[in-house]
Amino acid sequence: MKRFWTALAVALLTIFTGAGCNDYGNTFQNNTGAFLAFLSPSQIPAGTPQFTLTLTGAGFVAKTKVQWNGKNLLTTVPTDSSGNVLGNMVTAVVPAALIATPGTVSVNTLNPASGAGQNGLSNPVTFIINNPPNLVPTVSSVAPACAVVGNALPITVTGTNFLNSSTDKTQVSTMNWTLGSSQFQFTTPAASITSTQITVTIPATAIGSVPGTTAAVTAYNPPSPPLPNVPGSTGSGGGTSIPSAGSTVTVSSACPVAAQAGAKSDATAAVTEEAPAVSLDGRYVAYAAMQNEHSQIFLRDTCEGAPAGCQPRTTLLSVATDGDPASADSHSPPSVRPRRISSKLRRRAARFICATLVPAPPIPASPRPFLFPRIRAARSSVRRASCLRSVPRDASSRFSLSPRAMPRIKLRRNQNPRPA
Repeated sequence: MKRFWTALAVALLTIFTGAGCNDYGNTFQNNTGAFLAFLSPSQIPAGTPQFTLTLTGAGFVAKTKVQWNGKNLLTTVPTDSSGNVLGNMVTAVVPAALIATPGTVSVNTLNPASGAGQNGLSNPVTFIINNPPNLVPTVSSVAPACAVVGNALPITVTGTNFLNSSTDKTQVSTMNWTLGSSQFQFTTPAASITSTQITVTIPATAIGSVPGTTAAVTAYNPPSPPLPNVPGSTGSGGGTSIPSAGSTVTVSSACPVAAQAGAKSDATAAVTEEAPAVSLDGRYVAYAAMQNEHSQIFLRDTCEGAPAGCQPRTTLLSVATDGDPASADSHSPPSVRPRRISSKLRRRAARFICATLVPAPPIPASPRPFLFPRIRAARSSVRRASCLRSVPRDASSRFSLSPRAMPRIKLRRNQNPRPA
């Protein structure tokens, strides 16, 4: 019997010894200090300046210290008007150096020891240091700044703070296109985005079919991603750029060449200096403009001197008989003054066009600019050009001659132009 009680005493001693000590010889104790309910704030982005952390709970005393991963922080214990400790709240200053890196931190309080077995520690609460916030993008310019109705438009958006992560698909800037009440958002591959430029193609459906409207272009950055495997972590920052005067695109039936500064056509620089050609009666104006990255020739009917009911309109001239735009650049001759189109020149050009609608060897290149004309010739002149019989008449009973990618026609200056 005596042996039984001896064995029981040894067993109990072993149990209590194991429960009170660990492998390092430290004594385990339950927390005997204050009770910590929550932190405010409970998380913050990395890289922010120092801030004041508020801890709410119970049991705080005058000498309570806030600990950040076991290190004491500069702590303030609030008191009432009589100097008595409130006991339910303390604050501490967290230096910027402690929140420079994303991660998690254990926060607790420490009360002075009040006797044997009293460690003065509160329960710990986790504080989250999130990823740094994404910056808000800016848009300074859009090129080209003109879109032709019914045509897709490749544009380059220039600004700052664009995102182009190749590993996280959520961390990529998107481009917003707002036209009237319609809003579109376009996402491009990260390879098409740098920190200062976004290249994107606006589809024809987003450009619409109404000339004279203006689309606003803005960029959007998403918030930074949350920390992986950290419950409660959130992203921060990001947002939409503020619209500016340089972040708009005008929708038009034809775009001036100057608006196509971002186009890659070799003819862009030359076209910007080309002068328009004006008919002798002042009604028609032919001019060069950019469309789909190519210089094209357009004819503007101003209805000057026309019968009542005439509606001004702009027509693409450098097209084929099936209506397709020319696939190469078209130009008009350079001039410091507007050129005039004589009836003699129209007849000569009509005969030349007729000859070029059939296979023929290419004309040698010339150092002078040329023009793809769409000539409005008298009906009698067109009848003599039998190869143009299939060309349809327009509303004014004249013929529209529309060659496809034909050799360019050199316009000659009228020796005695009349004033407009």
